[in-house]
Amino acid sequence: METIQSLNLAQGQLEQQTEKFMDADLKNPQEELEESVLDRLTLEAIREMGGEDGDFVLNNIIQMYLETTPPYLQQIETAIATGDPDSLRRAAHSLGSSSATLGAMNFAKLCKELENLARSGPITTAEKLFFPLQTEYEKVKIALTLQLKDSND
Repeated sequence: METIQSLNLAQGQLEQQTEKFMDADLKNPQEELEESVLDRLTLEAIREMGGEDGDFVLNNIIQMYLETTPPYLQQIETAIATGDPDSLRRAAHSLGSSSATLGAMNFAKLCKELENLARSGPITTAEKLFFPLQTEYEKVKIALTLQLKDSND
């Protein structure tokens, strides 16, 4: 008898969980990626500044960013490898600023950490931040590419 009651209780709990799951406002993976990597309000503000040409303006800014970021990442990598704090500071500052402008706040924060590290002196620990920086950039690149695709559809 206890087994039947336990099974009935378990079935009721399972049905409740299934209902919650089915009723949940599920986002598609593309939206989740974009929201976790980019600040939508920042992108909308850029779009609004462009007025009637807002999509065109935003797309041009995104394309310029995607073209200019890899050279900055290369400069950062070279500065770390050669122990050049001034070059690291300049490249990280420029990249962080442009990233924040597009709403890539996590990426901009990593750039700021590198910039601050370069200001404080020896950059021997900067290498530990480079892999997370590259990883976050890949997310930003995908999210911005999806943003471009959405604007063109």
